[in-house]
This record gives sequence, C-alpha cells and structure tokens, in this order.
Amino acid sequence: MALVKTFGVYSLTTGPGIHGHLPYPFQSHVLVDVRSINKIEIGFRTTSFGRITSYVYVDKEALMITGGQNIISIEDIVQYRVNDPVAYPFNVIQGYDLVKFTSENVLREMVALLELEKVLTTERDKVSIKIF
Repeated sequence: MALVKTFGVYSLTTGPGIHGHLPYPFQSHVLVDVRSINKIEIGFRTTSFGRITSYVYVDKEALMITGGQNIISIEDIVQYRVNDPVAYPFNVIQGYDLVKFTSENVLREMVALLELEKVLTTERDKVSIKIF
C-alpha cells in the first residue's frame, strides 16, 4: 500500500497495481506494509544464518521482580500488524520502539502484581492474555 503526499502532506492512498504521481518536488510516496506480521522479542534475540539459528539472552529485559520480591527471568514474543496505514507513518514516531517498550512495561507491571508461583503456574496464561 502506498500513501501519496502532495507538497509533503498526505493526499491519497493507493493499493496494488501500477500508479503514477507527479515528480518529487510536487508529490512523493511512502510504502506501508499492512499484510505482514511484525515480531518483537523481549528478553532474548534470535539470529538466523542459513540453517543455523542462534539465541542471545538479554538479561536487562528478561529479569523482572515479582510481587513476592523474587527475581524471575521472562522471555516473550509480541506479534503485531499495522492496522491503520495512514496513522502509522505520519503520527507514530519509532513504532517498533513504542510497541516494544509498552509491551515490556505492561509485562513488568503484571509480573510485579503476582507471586512467583502464580506467574509460573496458574496465572501464566492469564498474564499473557491481559498484556495483549
């Protein structure tokens, strides 16, 4: 999907196919991917080189404190899709960071309200549902 800007201001949205617009000083375009699902990893990173996938632990993100003053290591994956193609490129600054920090902070808050045993057993699924 492409968003056409006329003199730097959003003017119209075009879908797939061949479209034309005026040259650069008058019109430009911004491509927005609304079909793919974006992934954010909290507490770890994965990198793939060919068939080998490596796993890197990020303790600054993974270590959280529970309601019972215990330290727990939590790793999470957040998946999101761009819902509003016009608002995302023009109204959101650093969208990836916004989703990552918001998800991490909500996860920390939920873990801080519960005891260690509940986070690991009975409330595990409820925490993941409440976060997103």
